[in-house]
Amino acid sequence: MINPGAPNFACTPIDPARPALQYLPDGSAEQQLVTIITPVFNTTDVFYETALSVMFQTFQQWQWIIVDDGSDRVETRRMLQELPTQDPRIRIVRSDSNDGPGAARNLGARRARTDYIFQLDSDDLLEPTAIEKMLWCLETHPESSFVGSYHVGFGATEYCNEDGFHREETFLQRNCSTIATLVRRSIFESRGYDESIRDGFEDWEFWLRAASEGRWGCTIPEFLSWYRWSGDPMTKWKTWDRGSAQEAFRNSLREKFPLLFSQAFPKTTTDFGGRRPFARSQIRIQNPLLKERPRTLIVTDNLTTNDAPLRGLQSLRDADVGTTVLALEGAFSAEEFKCRDLTSDFFVAERFLSSANYAQFLNYLIDSRSIDEVRFISSRLAYLQPIIERGRQLKCRLIV
Repeated sequence: MINPGAPNFACTPIDPARPALQYLPDGSAEQQLVTIITPVFNTTDVFYETALSVMFQTFQQWQWIIVDDGSDRVETRRMLQELPTQDPRIRIVRSDSNDGPGAARNLGARRARTDYIFQLDSDDLLEPTAIEKMLWCLETHPESSFVGSYHVGFGATEYCNEDGFHREETFLQRNCSTIATLVRRSIFESRGYDESIRDGFEDWEFWLRAASEGRWGCTIPEFLSWYRWSGDPMTKWKTWDRGSAQEAFRNSLREKFPLLFSQAFPKTTTDFGGRRPFARSQIRIQNPLLKERPRTLIVTDNLTTNDAPLRGLQSLRDADVGTTVLALEGAFSAEEFKCRDLTSDFFVAERFLSSANYAQFLNYLIDSRSIDEVRFISSRLAYLQPIIERGRQLKCRLIV
């Protein structure tokens, strides 16, 4: 993930300079849990980069529906023909006409069979842990209808943006989210996109219509998506226009949702890191991954308290051991980004979970990665009896 204090915009999620990490499913999962939907219209070779960022996801129980929205470019159609031959989880759905991104997303959603839909544009990129964190967020926070994250702008324009659904009423003035979001399929079943909107802004209307029905989302405070700018940044989408086009569309939204503009806006109700009275017991997430080398999980309460996790990561990398890090809490710090330089499989629990779910997520990581060894470094989770029993069942070595 990018360091917002010293950003390197050239080091994208697919850059070879990133720590090597490419998980594959082991085939034992009962079902796919997330459908990725991507509209495509005459896309260029940058789509291969988007595809790589999907393949590099730590969560592998997905299906990818790519909607060809009437492309007439020969190279695009050839590219789309090749992709399903490389991975059976990829499906191409074709539309005979160019109906716009909203209609394409609706078409993809009608073909989806999972409870969750991840929206991804054809030229954008994802951090490796993006879908996994968002899925756990929605599974453990049923009050949220969708979840996004901070995002990075790259290409013709470069920036680190901390907007998102936590901006709430600011959405009445401008769109504060990119399309890279995980949405409950029930949202599409009840409403979907307004297909008459063809010149951008369709996602802004989508969010506000959900808000008018009392549904809202949350933001994971990490830079999990990369929004590509090509050529003149003001020509990509009118969504980003701060002038007359945006003002005219805002006025149409005011007329369409008058109560939303005059009454209370739905609030972000997630309690990341908070102390809920109980954990959700029915967590349905399975993500069994192939294992080709030993794997170690490092668990710590806060990376800023000591440098032991960093030293442990360095020694494990030298020994060619796969590594995952779970820190329970902590703001962005130099220690965190030094650790991220050594592993991309990195989680700070309080940024997407409530504390009641920390132990569940730890058990999930042990199962998903077939962890051989868990190193607890100044972590309170080391003393939970369910964790100890789980380690014994799996013959996982626990080091405190």
